Amino acid sequence: MNIVADAELMERVVFAAVRARPDLERRYHRRFAAAHAEPPEQRDAAFSALHAEWFRDLGFDERLRALLREYPLLHTHVERLVLHEAPTRRTQGCELFGQAGDHSVVAAIHVATLLDDAAFQYWARHEFQHVEDMLDPAFAYDPADRPDGPTAAARNLVRDRYALLWSLSVDARLASRMTLPAGVLPRRQREFAAAFGLSERRADELFASTWAAFRHSRPTHAALLSRARAGASRDANESNPQPPAAPPPGAPCPLCAFPTFDWARPADLDAASAAQIQLDFPGWSPPDSLCGRCAELYRSQCRVPVRHA
Repeated sequence: MNIVADAELMERVVFAAVRARPDLERRYHRRFAAAHAEPPEQRDAAFSALHAEWFRDLGFDERLRALLREYPLLHTHVERLVLHEAPTRRTQGCELFGQAGDHSVVAAIHVATLLDDAAFQYWARHEFQHVEDMLDPAFAYDPADRPDGPTAAARNLVRDRYALLWSLSVDARLASRMTLPAGVLPRRQREFAAAFGLSERRADELFASTWAAFRHSRPTHAALLSRARAGASRDANESNPQPPAAPPPGAPCPLCAFPTFDWARPADLDAASAAQIQLDFPGWSPPDSLCGRCAELYRSQCRVPVRHA
């Protein structure tokens, strides 16, 4: 595989790594000064060559290749990996482009992640496993089958749930290989509760069953998307699903996806409003609840007077 790293990323990484290695600083600055002494029209090329050499010599290139070798489909079916800098850790990620025989992966990574070996290994394994899934016929990834919904808020909710479930599936496999960092699982559990609008008890139950199922076998793209569309109240792994408890304060509304501390009471929603919501959001049911603002909106649309406590 051909690895192409952005020149500016390599420069930033090498400079930061050398600053942490006093034994290397003097040699690096001599080489830097020599590159700077080149004629102006050759200077950029000299700097790029210098930092590509040091990026290699400091071991960043080999660390990347070693992790790529853990994923046979990615290693053998992707022609090139293009590495560039992500402005923040939150904007890191990998994207697969091209078609069979001419695949490319574009990876965005923050400098601090490259400099932290443990963080880099988790990030790379997590992202590379996503790409490996997309290349695996058994996963049946279909980019045309995307999170959908009648409104932008509904689509965003399904998209976020799908992304989280896929990440859980990836993390479950990393845990089986003993390469999942200790702090990841509690964070995923909090994200799961927020994405599905669950109480703490309900979140514990559903997260545990979901995690156990993912440790046992990998779901397909279609199964993940179906689960994301259905929501937690229709968990296919439950033999006797129970209605979820009232969502916790600050959880996202399943309709508009905005965090809310004002959940509608069962008495606040009449049958006509509930029916209209189910037309707009087929995966929703009254036990899922909704925020007071959305309840008021649907009551107004259905011309039903507001009930008073």
